[in-house]
Amino acid sequence: MKIGKFLLLGASVIPALSIISCNSKTNEKALIEKLETENLNLKDISAEKTKVEKVNEDLNKQIKSKDSTLAYFSGFLKTENPLLTNAATISKVNKIIAARNTFNQASDKSVNELVSFISDKFLNDPYVADRLIGNNENKEVLVADFTGLDCFTYLDYVNALLYATDYSSFLDALVSTRYNNSEVTYANRKHFFTDWEHGNPIVKNLVTEQVLGTENADKIITIDFVKNGKPNKENPAQRDSVLVGVEQENRTVKYLDVKAVSDEFLAKYFKDGDLIMLAAPANLNSWLDVTHCGYLIFKEENGVKKAYYRNASSAKVNMKVVDTPLVEYLTDRNFDTKNNKPYDVPKVPGILLYRTLERNN
Repeated sequence: MKIGKFLLLGASVIPALSIISCNSKTNEKALIEKLETENLNLKDISAEKTKVEKVNEDLNKQIKSKDSTLAYFSGFLKTENPLLTNAATISKVNKIIAARNTFNQASDKSVNELVSFISDKFLNDPYVADRLIGNNENKEVLVADFTGLDCFTYLDYVNALLYATDYSSFLDALVSTRYNNSEVTYANRKHFFTDWEHGNPIVKNLVTEQVLGTENADKIITIDFVKNGKPNKENPAQRDSVLVGVEQENRTVKYLDVKAVSDEFLAKYFKDGDLIMLAAPANLNSWLDVTHCGYLIFKEENGVKKAYYRNASSAKVNMKVVDTPLVEYLTDRNFDTKNNKPYDVPKVPGILLYRTLERNN
């Protein structure tokens, strides 16, 4: 169904003329002109989505099967891998690449310095949940849209911009960052952060005795879990897939006990631009690795380094990419305001820390 300048895909409203093929090189100028001619008001997408979903609830239910969805779109989408983008995103990609090239003119910056520099360019950009489009029944769309970020797409975009030379190479890097084997399908999407550590690794784990020393071994918590395999309530030995069509896999995560997190400890063992994930709580860690992700950023305050969490925040007071004091953030997340005391079982038991691999690694 076509509604104004939006198309309804399953339960997602997307700007119709922002979808193009991503199987061929993108003509940036032509695409920008096309998008600007249509004058899409992307800020109204969320409101339009709510309005459309209410009016078309019954019709929406009919678009459930992959075949019916593809049949509707067959006259518009000519390729297997559609791309959702917009003029603002293309412009910002090119601006960030230009700024990064100036920053790294001597090609002497470390990957951590590049991560810190690029991630800074998204500060104050709006948070929008559930940015990716596709599921086990509907075709996966390659989303390259900076007008709204969630915590994981934020990391995707920063990583894809590390070495991109233009918009087309940014898309190539985004595909390899977000999808296993660079296959744009829901099944191959890296739904779990630890997917970045497996297959063709993007990052390396820093919560190890090799990094922290044997004297800090007691601060390292090890959890074995089954990725995407939630224990069945009636038969716990049986695992049900939380994400239908995504494989289950035995994995191990190591995280830093939340009680060990301090500005001093982080400054001693970690670097600006390292990645920080919040470990899943006890009621989820049988199948889930992390609940949130972002970057570690240090700022000098009164002559000492203070750790900040740079993240696409869904907190009502933020709803944008922010830098927030990490230690205070963790304390707040683990505090039961209703009973005015820390939770008996922490909501955030600890943090995973990773470092982006250098290009040649």
